[in-house]
Amino acid sequence: MHRPKQNPATQPHHSQVTHCDDGKKRFFANKSIYEDMARKLNINADFLMTLSSLESGWLDDHNAGLRNLFGVTNAGRNNLNFPSYQASADDWMRRYASFVQGARTMEEFANGLKKVPPNGYNTVNPTSVRLKVEQIQLLGKWSGIFLGVSLVEGPQNGRFLEKSNAENL
Repeated sequence: MHRPKQNPATQPHHSQVTHCDDGKKRFFANKSIYEDMARKLNINADFLMTLSSLESGWLDDHNAGLRNLFGVTNAGRNNLNFPSYQASADDWMRRYASFVQGARTMEEFANGLKKVPPNGYNTVNPTSVRLKVEQIQLLGKWSGIFLGVSLVEGPQNGRFLEKSNAENL
């Protein structure tokens, strides 16, 4: 049987994953919250999880103690403290939902966040909103480890950006 030659750039990359540390488990334990937010926003939950992983340091000890999923601060000062992770998600939705509603790609999501007044999302560290491809790929890697599956990453399934697109964010 003759198979047509395939372009390696469009082929999926398979990630073998074997272990998830406790910090990452804490982050992924909130996956249902991200999925609920994404459903309400009509976006891919990966967009929210990528932003959260970047802004909260994968829900590091500091942000976990504050139950702050997105590392939201008081105008660049101290991180906000919430009574629950759900309260953190509700606060984020109240502040930012209108800017990312219906985003079809990570680029649209990031561009929406750049429109948050007065100067965009996270004005203290604006480079963090770039949502670099490395962070998106890490989300895929750690999702696979936590969920115990081997993820397929590639342009044909739309889960992750190609490097050329991410560099423009």
